[in-house]
Amino acid sequence: MAPATPSVPPARRARARATRRAELLAVAERLFQEKGYHGATMAELARLAELPLATIYALIPSKERLYFTLIEERAAELFAATAAAAAAAPPGLARLVAVVHEVVAYFERHRAFFQLYISSRSGFEWTVKDDLGEQVNRIYNRHIDLLEAIVGEAIAVGEVKPLPAQEVAHAVAGLVNAFLFQWIVGPNARPLSAQLPVLEELLLHGVAR
Repeated sequence: MAPATPSVPPARRARARATRRAELLAVAERLFQEKGYHGATMAELARLAELPLATIYALIPSKERLYFTLIEERAAELFAATAAAAAAAPPGLARLVAVVHEVVAYFERHRAFFQLYISSRSGFEWTVKDDLGEQVNRIYNRHIDLLEAIVGEAIAVGEVKPLPAQEVAHAVAGLVNAFLFQWIVGPNARPLSAQLPVLEELLLHGVAR
């Protein structure tokens, strides 16, 4: 009688699945960047990932869900990175500057992906609103909450005028987003980090002489 095959512990199976999924997402990101959303196919992804197509669909049920998963994970990674940067910096404006630096660094590392996202988003209005938008908006709102807490600390220590912290947080996010958007969609090859001095000057001192 042949010995029974030992079963794989559930925790190990979960780790293996998570690792395979992460590897698949990394390959998918490169494929989307090379071919665009509409040019990429699940069959090509299976070939590049060296996985059976059935395995791909078991991990991610559709190309659309795969694309949205990438966006969700990038948003979650960005929030985790900014939260860590905030925790490592002293309270006040230094903490705000640390978060802005981390956002800039993250977008520089993933510029090609965000270019793809912005260029293809117009074709997904209904899905972004109903499927993706809710999750990404939750993450974005956590980012605003983080900025609001940082601004509140800066107000408490006298480094920021006593303005409504939430409104200041939205203004900060809007200014940073404007720099990010123009850098991503524009032809300028100048590093985004090279624009940090101007961004910091506007954040900390405004435009008044």
